[in-house]
Amino acid sequence: MKLFSPITINGMRLENRIVMAPMLTRMPLGEVQETAYFVERARGGAGLIMFHAVSVEIASQPGFAETLQPLVEAVHREGAKISCQLSVSIHRPPHKRDYFRGERVGPSAVAGRRELTLAEIREIIAMYGPSAVNVREAGFDAVEIHGAHGLPPCIFFSPADNRRDDEYGGDVYRRMRFGLDIVASVRQAVGRDYPIIYRMAAEEERPDGITLPDAILFAKELEKAGVDCLSVSVGPSARPRNFISPPGAYPLGCYVYLAATVKPHVKVPVMAVGRINTPELAESVLAEGKGDLILMGRQLLCDPFWPAKVKAGRASEILYCSGCNHCATLYRGDVPLLCRLNKRVGHEWEMGEVTKTGPERSGRGA
Repeated sequence: MKLFSPITINGMRLENRIVMAPMLTRMPLGEVQETAYFVERARGGAGLIMFHAVSVEIASQPGFAETLQPLVEAVHREGAKISCQLSVSIHRPPHKRDYFRGERVGPSAVAGRRELTLAEIREIIAMYGPSAVNVREAGFDAVEIHGAHGLPPCIFFSPADNRRDDEYGGDVYRRMRFGLDIVASVRQAVGRDYPIIYRMAAEEERPDGITLPDAILFAKELEKAGVDCLSVSVGPSARPRNFISPPGAYPLGCYVYLAATVKPHVKVPVMAVGRINTPELAESVLAEGKGDLILMGRQLLCDPFWPAKVKAGRASEILYCSGCNHCATLYRGDVPLLCRLNKRVGHEWEMGEVTKTGPERSGRGA
């Protein structure tokens, strides 16, 4: 299967094409509970583990590398690579780690936000470089810039949110500058030989939102700026149901077309996402050239041993994610991550280790 063929991203060799998507855990950062959660997913066989988003307000601080180094080493012992995702929390509701102390800010004064000044924009961008250095010092194999899902690089790129008419807003190229300047800050800080991944929003289902033609232009510029891999996802939606975490009513592979559309326009590897739950679908995405890597979030939450089971010919024992979004609903609070189908989530450290192919169980929630 192509799914289990290796791939190299700027010197980082992955033993397979399966990537665990970054998902907030709400667990104490780097402590035993969170470490056990990630170790179990590394033991399950994913080639690359994407550590959840960490705000640059935190990642740029002294001591960050030391906090996460034991977790990174534990994941490495299981044979997986691990990347850290960087974000900035300026657009979120009040939060104790918010750089702007709960004030809602953004590129323009829309959606209840205050417009950022040029000085503030440059200050935010400048935090990414030191954060990336700390990520590298912690032992992470790569760094990912979160530019999707309504995060600041996403809303700066979106004409629905960015009404500026200066160097950071206006035409499509000025709207992409915030993200490109972040990439430049990170690349200068970590050097040429350290992998940078960029998670981009390729489409928004809302008036004046990001469109695929604009996303293709952005992908080309990101590649020129030094991005080594693109993770192609979505931005906010006007739909009444969760668009970022598509529910069970959405078809399997619902966002693969985004990666498939962007991929022919760049030379760097592209990650495809969107309810890619079954081995057959994952393999077909790769075989048909729609993506170079398969990004799985909730499916590896539900069954972290999906990769090992598929490789061992035990796919019939996979516990499939139903798309109930119980886990995603918890993001709105400060509750540690849970899964209705996998009671081990968040309790791995208490319940003890399981074998590398996981407990024998089955279910076809997909």
